[in-house]
Amino acid sequence: MDKNDKITLLIHQEYYKSILHRDIIERYDISHPQAVMRIGYRLLTSVSNLYTINRITEYVKSFGYKVPKSFVSDCVQWFEDAYFLFSVQIYSTSVSTRNTNPKKIYCIDHGLVRSISPDIQQKEGYLLENIIFLHLRARHPEVHYHKTKNGNEIDFIWVSGKGQKKLAQVCYRLGNIETETRETRALLEGMKELRIKEAYIITYNEEKEITLEQKAIHIMPAWKFLLRDM
Repeated sequence: MDKNDKITLLIHQEYYKSILHRDIIERYDISHPQAVMRIGYRLLTSVSNLYTINRITEYVKSFGYKVPKSFVSDCVQWFEDAYFLFSVQIYSTSVSTRNTNPKKIYCIDHGLVRSISPDIQQKEGYLLENIIFLHLRARHPEVHYHKTKNGNEIDFIWVSGKGQKKLAQVCYRLGNIETETRETRALLEGMKELRIKEAYIITYNEEKEITLEQKAIHIMPAWKFLLRDM
């Protein structure tokens, strides 16, 4: 790590501490500041992954903090109110289904995630997915993830300005036919269930067009997807 990288890392860490103390701990007069820090770290290391309040509560309690689930739930909401973290619900017309299923977590700044959670640097796909989420969130009021009837997860579903449902998977590198088959299988299932004719697989630099059962799957690099109005 060179000098500039170290400076960037320190700036991000100080920025994160400022958010924790100014926007959450001091604002809400938190009696368990260390528990808040643990919750924040857990969420940041889970970027682009599913989380549940129960699992985070168990994680915090493993460090000796006796906090109820309601406190953890409030804490997640405080992070969201600060526009620092964003929870994404499963796609469903049922409010109960959306509320009871695990949620996915994303951060306002993927660079900050890299500085707080250095292990995630080896997981480029999670960072790329976070970037794609921010792009979609800036353009659409509701972004969800989808789970097919066979239990396959699709990273994003949203409704375009023309009222059309859109599906997208994020895969940093397809690399081989097994990975491509896995990603396209999930999309094809979702497209059939939701009666969608086209979907996307967003990669780092791969590009390809696939037609399966009269449905189009566009494999495209992230930079090209980010230039489009989806």
